[in-house]
Amino acid sequence: MAARCSLLAVRSEQPRPANREPVTVAVDILDEDHSLRLAMRRLATDPELRASLGQAGRRDWEREHSLPRMVEDYERVIAEAATTPAPRVRLPAHLVNDGDRLLNDTLAQFSLGSVWE
Repeated sequence: MAARCSLLAVRSEQPRPANREPVTVAVDILDEDHSLRLAMRRLATDPELRASLGQAGRRDWEREHSLPRMVEDYERVIAEAATTPAPRVRLPAHLVNDGDRLLNDTLAQFSLGSVWE
């Protein structure tokens, strides 16, 4: 496996994002007990791997989760939300009907208007 990884990986259907560094330590969820034990032992006995994993993790955090990145993401999402029209939501009848529909329909038959007029 390649060195200088920023994460413990789990075998899944999710593709690895293109901007992530290669995986150094992998955990197979189908054999989690054994593979996690091997990964932890490898990290415990290899100071260079621990250091490179820590450095890569820090770089990943700075690239993906730092305050400047968070501000950039918020600004992008807010700008996108501001230019996106709000969806038209139709409420279910029990939330629209205020309980006097039958009364108003009856009054309308006699041209009496609404209860609230």
